[in-house]
Amino acid sequence: MRRILTLAVICALVAPTLGFAAGSSALANLRANAKAGNVQAMFELGDSLDEGKDGETNDPEALSWFEKAAAKGNIDAAARAAYMYDEGEGTKIDDIKAAQLYLKAANGGNLSSQYNLALMYDNGEGVKTDDERARFWYKSAADKGHINAQYNLALMYDNGEGGPVDDRTAAKYYGLAADQGHSGAMYNLAIMNDEGEGMPENNNEAVRLYTMAAQTGHGNSMYNMAVMYRDADGVTADAGKSYYWYALAAKLDVEKAAEQRDRAALRLSAAQKAKLDIDANKFATAYFPAN
Repeated sequence: MRRILTLAVICALVAPTLGFAAGSSALANLRANAKAGNVQAMFELGDSLDEGKDGETNDPEALSWFEKAAAKGNIDAAARAAYMYDEGEGTKIDDIKAAQLYLKAANGGNLSSQYNLALMYDNGEGVKTDDERARFWYKSAADKGHINAQYNLALMYDNGEGGPVDDRTAAKYYGLAADQGHSGAMYNLAIMNDEGEGMPENNNEAVRLYTMAAQTGHGNSMYNMAVMYRDADGVTADAGKSYYWYALAAKLDVEKAAEQRDRAALRLSAAQKAKLDIDANKFATAYFPAN
């Protein structure tokens, strides 16, 4: 079976709700309070200018206020400034400054910053690649429920990055991410159940997880479902269902899916194949992104 080992991507940051009222004079009031040294006002002024909440968008000024608030200990401001340096919003991309600010926010408990800092250590952006630190920060975020951190941490345990291979712990974090709807985690956990890695082999659970992931449009899960119906692995052999899943995987250009679909078609009548093609097209129309 095929395993997908792809890191999830950078996590955007969401501003917390603070106390200053919005309105036509809000921006002027925020500037006055910010210039007077009010740290919360500095943060909310940055947020307003970044998001255009009060009719004015100015990313460079937003970044300046976030940095001023961060220097006075505002963790959320440090997180927002880090993200702006990371993405080049209001400034040139500066991975070193982003990493420094993510570290400040991560140490203060900011969840998204813990995850984003882990990504930087994982990929060597703004810091030297350090799998041990990446694993540490992924775990910090994962244990607070961050779905992509759970998935990436599972990958590190699965591959022995930042420490020894640990299939049982990999399965734990794949499971946590799968419970939150992460299709890649469903797929990798299905493989572990299918092959008895980190747990006793459980083909029924593998089928359940492959099915869940396949129904979200996960191509390799579709392919593996087709294989299981072809080989009676955890399910009753069913040439029609095997063809159906191969056909869907082929629509996503999964390697060898079209070839296997055509082989499976040889075991069907023309009428059976026609009906299954209609069903596959309906599924694809409903769930696959338009080209």
